[in-house]
Amino acid sequence: MFGSANKNKKRKIVVPSENSRVISSKKTARQRHPDSSVGKTIGKILYAILVAVFFATIIYALFFSRLLAVTQMNVSGTDKLNSNDLKKFVSADISGKYLKLLNRNNMLFISADKIGRDLAGRFGQIESVSVKKIFPNKIFISIAERKSMLVLCSGGNCYVVDENGNTFSKVDPNSHEIQQSGLPVLTDDSGKAISFDEGVLNPDYMQFIIDAKDRLKGDLDVSVGEIHTPQIASGDIRMMTAGGWKIYFDQTVGLQKEMDMLKAVLNNEIDKSKWSDLDYVDLRIDGKVYYKFKNDNSDQQSSQQNQNSNPQQTSSKKN
Repeated sequence: MFGSANKNKKRKIVVPSENSRVISSKKTARQRHPDSSVGKTIGKILYAILVAVFFATIIYALFFSRLLAVTQMNVSGTDKLNSNDLKKFVSADISGKYLKLLNRNNMLFISADKIGRDLAGRFGQIESVSVKKIFPNKIFISIAERKSMLVLCSGGNCYVVDENGNTFSKVDPNSHEIQQSGLPVLTDDSGKAISFDEGVLNPDYMQFIIDAKDRLKGDLDVSVGEIHTPQIASGDIRMMTAGGWKIYFDQTVGLQKEMDMLKAVLNNEIDKSKWSDLDYVDLRIDGKVYYKFKNDNSDQQSSQQNQNSNPQQTSSKKN
């Protein structure tokens, strides 16, 4: 009886919904791949490692490797200066390391302005300098040099003076370099102290000295050695010739007039064989020339400049 009753009961069939199927499939997938979450974690770790390696490589290449190290240096515009000396100075200036880790010659750390200042401070001959960095490893240095006019010695120091009358390089006037340069060496006997980068001479004054030296050689074949002045402001210039006699100039008289007077005396009154016997020829008074021989105690006035004067007149003169 009970068995027939159970047979007559209808079986209830449950049809799973779509959502339940999806959930079931996900559960099944998780059951089939229990390490999927672990794989995702490993992937993230690997990605992080790759990113870290990438940035580490960039940092190493930029800051620690030789990729941006200066390997080429070009210098232009030099005349008196030696370009190799400039290169050596800059190389030494950017050598070494920061904090014992970072190379100083790395293009990222190099300051073009600082290199320019350091060069100008070390080489007084430089009037202006331009420094350019060309990545990844080149430096271009363009130099404009000062024009050297003469060497001025006073107060125990000697400096080269540029065309503007400014001192810029302390030198030994007896050095081979100065002797070979042919620059006039002027000594201020007053002993006034001079220092680096000081305006000490008038450009016209310097040009007078240079022109006088050149014209003595060109017009009369008279070479000049030492040049002295009692004091620069006086305009009094005294040149010692290679023959051992002196010529006294005064800038205010004018070089052309003084040269005309000198040539007249040397060519018409004093035989060339006796030039070496001269003590000095004084051109400092306009229209008059005084000269003295070494074995004569009197100063003689030339007859060439004043027709009314006695050719052998003894006269007072400047000292």
